[in-house]
Amino acid sequence: AIAANTLYLGLVADNNVKNSYRRFLGDTVPKPSVIPDISFTAWFSVEILIKMAADRLDFFVGDEKYWNMFDMALVAEAIVGLFFEGSKLSFLRIFRVFRLVRVVKVVRSVKALARLRTMIFAILSSFVDLLWAFLVIVLIIFVFAIVFDNAVADYFDVLDRNNPV
Repeated sequence: AIAANTLYLGLVADNNVKNSYRRFLGDTVPKPSVIPDISFTAWFSVEILIKMAADRLDFFVGDEKYWNMFDMALVAEAIVGLFFEGSKLSFLRIFRVFRLVRVVKVVRSVKALARLRTMIFAILSSFVDLLWAFLVIVLIIFVFAIVFDNAVADYFDVLDRNNPV
């Protein structure tokens, strides 16, 4: 679900820019579907509730308490974003990028990706580690591309086509 949400966020950012440009040109823009947003929010909400039920007090004071609080904040942001979509809370768009940090949690917890974590301390001279470095670079570029796409969409939203300045 985290990987699917990551790809979805990229598609939404791209669609935001395209729709803002269409509005700028005076074209009609179809209303985007909220079904994927509702689905991901429901999925992650259920995941948090199950984790809270399973961990009980450890959810708030255990070793992963900071990750748990971070996940709760992301789910709360998603719920607020769903209910207040019409009021143009564009500052909430930036919080969508923080959802991508969940990928870091997956990388941290999957044993098969342990080499990726070791790259923080040293880069080994092997082909596998070079591929992991490329993956990190691609993820960083992806995050900044989403931020940039949202900024461009906001720019097109406030731009007046009839005013050449």
